[in-house]
Amino acid sequence: MIHKSSKQEMRNLRRRNRSKRNNVAHPTKPRLVVSKSIKHISAQVVDDHTRTTLVSSSS
Repeated sequence: MIHKSSKQEMRNLRRRNRSKRNNVAHPTKPRLVVSKSIKHISAQVVDDHTRTTLVSSSS
């Protein structure tokens, strides 16, 4: 039986790979990454071709 934590890890990996797979089809477009917590939200624009963060903002 698979543990709950490993199921969550598998789900997270699938989600991450799905978003990266879509970005591979458009290598010239930067990727918007949004992270949120209870108190804060942050966003980054990432260029995967050069592997750099172009813009970052948080509040």
